[in-house]
Amino acid sequence: FYMSFTIAAYGSTYAFYVQQIILLYLMLYYKDQKPAAIVSTFIILIFSILLFMNLIHPSIINLLNGFSTILAVCSKSIQSYTNYSQSSVGNLSFHTQLLTFLGSMGKIFTSIQETGDFYFILDSSLVSILNGLILLQFYQYSN
Repeated sequence: FYMSFTIAAYGSTYAFYVQQIILLYLMLYYKDQKPAAIVSTFIILIFSILLFMNLIHPSIINLLNGFSTILAVCSKSIQSYTNYSQSSVGNLSFHTQLLTFLGSMGKIFTSIQETGDFYFILDSSLVSILNGLILLQFYQYSN
């Protein structure tokens, strides 16, 4: 248990983590970058083992979580600005964005209920607001 939080506070992160590893491997593999796919997967596997065995200091984990928040806010801000400047959501999927928004909203309530940690709640709230903004752009730019 990370910081004495129950698995409900961060359990979905593990599923996303595994999913992202598989996606990275498949993208590199099918771009005929098989050595990069194998090396990347190996590095991630080593890092994962160190992480799950609690061999990485919590301050480093917190730092990486902070970077994750910054990256999420930046990427969603860029997407929102791109939608605004093109007056279109392009090829984004409404259903995927709706589910992303609802999932991020659920994470706010899980963070409040299970952790009470200000940074977890702030992270979830910022991401939810930006997901909601992108979702509203579907309504604004629909024909």
